[in-house]
Amino acid sequence: MSSRESTPTEPALHLHIRQASEREVDAILKCLQAAFAPYQDQYLSEAYADTVLTHAALRQRLQQMRVLVALSGGKVVGTVAGAVHDREGHLRGMAVLPEYRGRGVSRRLLTAIESWLLTQGCTRLSLDTTQPLRAAIRFYEKNGYHASGRVRDFFGMPLMEYVKDCMSSSTMPEHQQTLHPDDYEARILGYVAGNDPLEMQRRAPEIVAALLMNVPVEQLRLRPAPGKWSVIEIVAHLAEDELASGWRYRQMIEHPGCNLGAFDQDLWAQLGRYELWTADDALAMFRLLRTANLRLLANLNAEQWKSYGSHPERGRITVRDLAVHMAGHDVNHIHQIGRLLQKAIPG
Repeated sequence: MSSRESTPTEPALHLHIRQASEREVDAILKCLQAAFAPYQDQYLSEAYADTVLTHAALRQRLQQMRVLVALSGGKVVGTVAGAVHDREGHLRGMAVLPEYRGRGVSRRLLTAIESWLLTQGCTRLSLDTTQPLRAAIRFYEKNGYHASGRVRDFFGMPLMEYVKDCMSSSTMPEHQQTLHPDDYEARILGYVAGNDPLEMQRRAPEIVAALLMNVPVEQLRLRPAPGKWSVIEIVAHLAEDELASGWRYRQMIEHPGCNLGAFDQDLWAQLGRYELWTADDALAMFRLLRTANLRLLANLNAEQWKSYGSHPERGRITVRDLAVHMAGHDVNHIHQIGRLLQKAIPG
């Protein structure tokens, strides 16, 4: 897999990621060939051919796996594939055109395919890579993968397995309102344990966007039961909760020890008419507010991170506590969206 990423030196691309179609076979093959060409002399001929594929092999992959393409200006600039085997999601064929590396394409593709695998009930993700692809290995390690120790023969080359554990959407807990507040908060903290909460927050809007990709609007508006939110209403809640959190961050920093009032999320949904929002509007608002809050958090000093307020349900909380809570809150609702879409997204 070739997915080298470096520090971006150009403006972020406007990318559209979707499932590939037969008409894009030639473009995908060109992408694979261009991405792996620099490593051809380090591969045995059979291994290289199996990596860059033929027309027939790619058409077979389109039938057997979910193949995604990243488009910029209508041009295929990247691709990745994934399939599910016994609750394990397996990734193959990550490739980005050389001239588009370092601009976030690999990360967006990885987020998209991982999000789809999550909706399919995967509890573990895996991929295979080779020693020449050192930059790709660093990319995967940065995104939570580690060597399993399993090495197989790949036409005379060692093929190393990398894995990443994830929570299955089929075992995701129900909506927070069914739990005691202490149990809910413990679960939220469990989602974040050992991870960077700001990085989790940064990725959350992209994960939500990937989950919503190509889902019919009627599915996004479908309520699973009376009084339960649809997918669009969940995204609208994420957006407006980000609005509330932004105010709380700023109040704690400006007025340490202040009271942080609770809010009635169902009343906000009613007053805001979440059921009338579009998915694009809800996601755009979530992204915009999250970006603004992350910009604020990135500039805080050590003392400002310790600024605190008093919450009627959670007691004394600091800016850092709230940042961790919001990262876990994202995961909770991403899982909820995954459950709702599990039967809606074609396998």
